[in-house]
Amino acid sequence: MAKNEDDYFGLLLRYLRILNRRKIYIIICVLAFSLGAVFHAKKLPNIYRASTTIILPSGSVPQITGLSQALGNLAGSQMPALGLGSAGGPGKNLITILKSRVVAEDMVRHFNLDKGTSVEKAALTIKGNIKAADSEGTIVISYESTNPKQSADIANYYPVALRNYLDKNFKTYRDSLRDKIKKTEALSHDYKTMFENYKRQFSDVKALDTLHQSTVQQYDLARLEEDTYSNFTVLDSALIPEVPVGPQRRKIVLTGALIGLAIGILLAFALESLDKRIYEMEVIEDKIDMPILGILNLKWRGKKNLVEAVNISGQDKIIRKNIESFFAGNSTHPRKILFSSVEEIPEKTVLICKIGQALSETGGKVLVINYNTNSHNREIYKEISQKLTAKYSSTFDIKEASERDQLLDSENFPGYDYILVDAPSGIMSPLIFDLVEWGDITFPVVKIGTTFTKELDIHKESLEKITDQVKAIVITPPISSSLYRIRKILSYKIDGLVKSQN
Repeated sequence: MAKNEDDYFGLLLRYLRILNRRKIYIIICVLAFSLGAVFHAKKLPNIYRASTTIILPSGSVPQITGLSQALGNLAGSQMPALGLGSAGGPGKNLITILKSRVVAEDMVRHFNLDKGTSVEKAALTIKGNIKAADSEGTIVISYESTNPKQSADIANYYPVALRNYLDKNFKTYRDSLRDKIKKTEALSHDYKTMFENYKRQFSDVKALDTLHQSTVQQYDLARLEEDTYSNFTVLDSALIPEVPVGPQRRKIVLTGALIGLAIGILLAFALESLDKRIYEMEVIEDKIDMPILGILNLKWRGKKNLVEAVNISGQDKIIRKNIESFFAGNSTHPRKILFSSVEEIPEKTVLICKIGQALSETGGKVLVINYNTNSHNREIYKEISQKLTAKYSSTFDIKEASERDQLLDSENFPGYDYILVDAPSGIMSPLIFDLVEWGDITFPVVKIGTTFTKELDIHKESLEKITDQVKAIVITPPISSSLYRIRKILSYKIDGLVKSQN
């Protein structure tokens, strides 16, 4: 099942750990964009919507048949009835007129809205804020504005502007048809006179007479069409709105939070790609090619977790057994073990003391030597030694060395079975090389999230020039149990799925 877990959850857990490490950047981005969206939403003016309702006239526009091809060639072309077709019905045709720029320009001129700009540009603004909907014989005209009175005035004037447009254009259309009637009457009269003289032109006279009748029919149709579109009734007049309909500030804030979350996640992965510290133990084994002797979950918080520091865990016993296996069949004493690191970390000091306790419980006598002159490191030894020397007074001891050659002679340690050395930090420290040559085994201590990949690689190469075996002891900070809980649940479900398929 371990292999299946790696296949299914390895990449997922890696991404979750990255997001967990960079969660502060994600939280900052979400909060920043959310606050920005809140300020932006508060600065936006309130938008008010006023609506007026008109009732459409009953009935429909009658249809007429088209003229024949010969009659069309004779007449030139048919006169369109204002571009209004009956296919969409009066409601959709009136909505098209309501949303036109011509009607919007009438609104601009009536309310003097073209201050500082042209009528055409002001009309585009009016046109963009008007909304009209056709529903069951009525048309609802809505207008949105930051001025509630202006929104009501414009909504109430739209039916007036619509009627003005229809009256003006229907009158022009009727006048053009009337002129055409007069022309066809004159042509018909002339052709009738010529018919008396020229019998061969009888067919043209009949065609003109038919065209005359058709034009009269179109004129009557235009009158009926005018009655159909113009005779609407205002049902509800617009009132001054009291409650704004916009802006939708919650959506703006939510959008800002989502944008901040997306940017925070991208920032987390970007920082992860630039961060060269070690966060995955696979990097130690695969990229640096350094075997791992043991893993210890530890986070030193001073005296707050002093009890944890002096208690031996199962992990400490595993590391102790691995260390003892290096000296199997070797009776030389004392056995000198060095613990090195790229940079000084307080957890390394606690680790050495815990390993020393674990070794002393097997009956051996253990000495811990602190070669690190860091003041914080010394304080940790002082805090821990007060607990340990009382508990293991006969088998456990701690000493400090401040000089380079101090205590390097094995004769200075009679009766000790194990000597654990806290080596100074640094990659090229001369004292490290002296201690490595003097000691029997050296264990680099790697702290997840602190040690850099390149520096650890250089440190390993330096140690390999002096000693034969270099195995790391990894210190990992306590991990939130939520990831393990998710992994456990998903592992259980997928394991059941695999078993059911088999």
